[in-house]
Amino acid sequence: MTVDNHSSYVQQLSWLLWIHTDKEATEEGFQEAVTDLLAQNTPLFEKQTEDLTTYQMNFLRAITEGVHTEFTTQEILRKYQLGTSANVSIIKRSLLKKEL
Repeated sequence: MTVDNHSSYVQQLSWLLWIHTDKEATEEGFQEAVTDLLAQNTPLFEKQTEDLTTYQMNFLRAITEGVHTEFTTQEILRKYQLGTSANVSIIKRSLLKKEL
C-alpha cells in the first residue's frame, strides 16, 4: 500500500531499499527508503500542488482521508469545504485536466 502499485514508485522504492540493505532487507531499511522516496519526490509534489485552489486541495485531502464517493453530500461538502455540489464537478474536471 505504500506506493499502491505505481510502477515507477515501486521501482524507485526497491532501488532505495537495496541501497539501505547490507545482507538482508529490514523494516528499518524499508522505512529509511520510504523517507528517501518522499524526500526525493517532495519538490515534484509541491510543484504539482502550488497552483491549486483551496477547493482543489480540500478535494485531494478528502481523497487522501478515504472519501471516494458521495462528495456532494452535505456532510462531505461541509467537512472539506468544497463549496456547492456543482463546484465538485468543476473541481474533479480541473484536477483530471491537470492529471491529478
